[in-house]
Amino acid sequence: MSVGLLLSRQGQGCLVIALISRPGASPTKIVPWVGKVQLRSDTVGFREWPESQITVDDMVPCNSLLTTMDAQEPAIAAALQAAAQ
Repeated sequence: MSVGLLLSRQGQGCLVIALISRPGASPTKIVPWVGKVQLRSDTVGFREWPESQITVDDMVPCNSLLTTMDAQEPAIAAALQAAAQ
């Protein structure tokens, strides 16, 4: 399994997106974690740029990053479990 993060910062605003894929040459699941985005697709092909599927709507203050991550924990856990199967 591969797990990565797409981190973005603009001024005092931050965005975090989890990138999760099964072992081998498999698509990558894009899971918004902190911030608001629009996804053209919730997956991207093997070794393709996830940024091509993301439009940023809003970032959160960077100093509240850790407290806002908790809200999306179930979605991240579900994506991790799906990739591990």
